[in-house]
Amino acid sequence: MSAKQQKHTTIAIAEDEPSLRTDLRDFLEGLGYNVTAVGTAEQFREVLQTSRPDIAILDIGLPDDSGLVLAREIRARSGMDCGIIVLTAFKDAGMRISCLNEGADVYLVKHASLEEIEATIKSLLRRIAKNHSRYPELDQMRWLLDLRKWELISPYDHRVAVSATEAVILDMLMSNSQSVCERDALAEIAYSKLRRNSSRNLDAIVRRLRRKIEQGTSAPAPIKTVYGVGYVFIEEGSIWR
Repeated sequence: MSAKQQKHTTIAIAEDEPSLRTDLRDFLEGLGYNVTAVGTAEQFREVLQTSRPDIAILDIGLPDDSGLVLAREIRARSGMDCGIIVLTAFKDAGMRISCLNEGADVYLVKHASLEEIEATIKSLLRRIAKNHSRYPELDQMRWLLDLRKWELISPYDHRVAVSATEAVILDMLMSNSQSVCERDALAEIAYSKLRRNSSRNLDAIVRRLRRKIEQGTSAPAPIKTVYGVGYVFIEEGSIWR
């Protein structure tokens, strides 16, 4: 995993022991990960309302709920796109089986070294990447336009739903990535495919599309204006038809 990819990997920790929580957070942030660490299940659920972690590290014995319940909720919410590590003091086989049945990927006891936790995270991230093998372009740090689902997918797997008009415009821009597409040509192809006049509204459509991308990915939209000429998709892109 490159340093750029690692910087955009998010890890959420639910651990009620303050010293361990701090040690984990500091260690993983030192490796370049984006880490949020909380001490209760309620706080963890608040994290899930505003972010979609790539890795969750859960203690079982939280003061207000069980980490098993959180594992089940994460799996129902994120499918196989989130790696779940249970880190607990419980050593018995029955608890291990229960955690795995609830969706955990890995069961570690709390005497595990930080290096073992690091290796486990990297292994899970490789597995998650393989789940996206139907989108090989993501492994190359490219934007992907999925015309089957009408989604624009960032290199870090942030997904933005697009309309038919936006999809047509993105299709042309990304088919000519890093080359300028003239405004009149964009408007003409939108009109010919959608059977409606998009010429007057092209600038407004692109503005809305940029705003949608920035809100959905928390990153600058890769569409730039070439004043007096048209627009350019400034990053590498691929199209899934």
